[in-house]
Amino acid sequence: MIGPVEPGFATPAEPVAAAPVTASVTVLPAPAMPAVDVSADPNAATASFTRGNGLEIKSPDGKFSLTAGLRAQILDELHEPAASGSPPRNYTLLRQARLIFSGNAFSKDIKYRLELGLSTPEMGSEAASIVDRNAAVLLATRNGAAASLITDRDVISQGPILDAFVDFTQLRDANLHVGQGKVPFSLEALFGDGSLQGADRSIANAEFGFDRDIGVDLRSTDFLGLDMFRYYVGVYSGEGRNATLKSVGGGDLGFTYLGRFEVFPMGTFDNHVSSDLERSSAPKLALGMAYAMAQMDATSPAARPLLSRVLGSPTDTAFVDFNTHNFTADALFRMHGFSAMTAFHYRKVTTIPLPRSGLGWTLQTGYVLSKETPLEIAATFTMVRPTDKASSSIDQFNELGGGLNYYFYGQGLKVQAEYTHLWLQGKSNTDDNRIRIQLQAAL
Repeated sequence: MIGPVEPGFATPAEPVAAAPVTASVTVLPAPAMPAVDVSADPNAATASFTRGNGLEIKSPDGKFSLTAGLRAQILDELHEPAASGSPPRNYTLLRQARLIFSGNAFSKDIKYRLELGLSTPEMGSEAASIVDRNAAVLLATRNGAAASLITDRDVISQGPILDAFVDFTQLRDANLHVGQGKVPFSLEALFGDGSLQGADRSIANAEFGFDRDIGVDLRSTDFLGLDMFRYYVGVYSGEGRNATLKSVGGGDLGFTYLGRFEVFPMGTFDNHVSSDLERSSAPKLALGMAYAMAQMDATSPAARPLLSRVLGSPTDTAFVDFNTHNFTADALFRMHGFSAMTAFHYRKVTTIPLPRSGLGWTLQTGYVLSKETPLEIAATFTMVRPTDKASSSIDQFNELGGGLNYYFYGQGLKVQAEYTHLWLQGKSNTDDNRIRIQLQAAL
């Protein structure tokens, strides 16, 4: 215990709390960074991939683009001839191996396409032109020399280029098409090579249709802007794809002149695909007709000797010159998974022995069960007839078949199986039963 403080001593002071020390801090803003506009780089591009259509690279302004795609088909084909003593035959081959490049350059209205066929059948000897068909290929049944031109699938005798063209689409009603590509004659030939309902096109198209050729044409996919009309008007070399100085008909003055007109009563749509995988809710109908005149003259040093050998005639220009007049009318209907395509063909050949004048008709139908079950049931019937049995070398040929197609990823991955019966009218031991199984994959 502390006692009282004696006088004379100071009283202890109470402790005083220390005053808080404060500091003033000024925060300066960070210097502004200049904004970077990535789109200002003219070399910047975007890339996207669409299953079945390939990889697309596009410039920011849309003036340049490149789409690269791949497609392959593996086919197994079994034949069982009706002729007694003829054994069954089986073929397994890589039928297609395609590289496809397309896009636009310098403008959205300058479009291009380059398609290469790298499999042996695609680079083998083919009946690619009206000259080949009439002068050699289609006379093969009458002349062994001509047959040798088309029967050897193992010999690579054709360049790999299928399509190589440019489209100028600035004018809606007059698009300019220049280069090598499909001749727009028959609808069936215009179907995409990877979008066929069967493993192959019909025998009528093989007889009367046109393949790829080099030429120039005017066309419109929406003539007059009415969403109803399309047309094609052009002139082509008539010598087929990848013609050279030594091609059959090379150097002659004969060309192929063509016009095709299409009407879409219910609005335009992509009529280069036959199957209705989208199961259209509204009906779609396309009606078309085309005329083509193919000229041939014998001034070509390559054409005259060959025609003389095939026809067994002297190299008289008046004897081997000829023209062919070709006409076709076709229709395509699609709705709720059902599709039907029909086509009529007519050809008249003038001033040539053993002419291939004749007519043909084909009907193809299909039905896709549902989007959840993309199984398609397909059937086809085709016939080819001569217009005059006495003068035409065309046989009375028939084709009847049916099949199943399953689309795992649309046209990008599908398998096709079909059975076809082929026969010549009125001729015994000419029947051929054919089974095909084909797998297609596209990136």
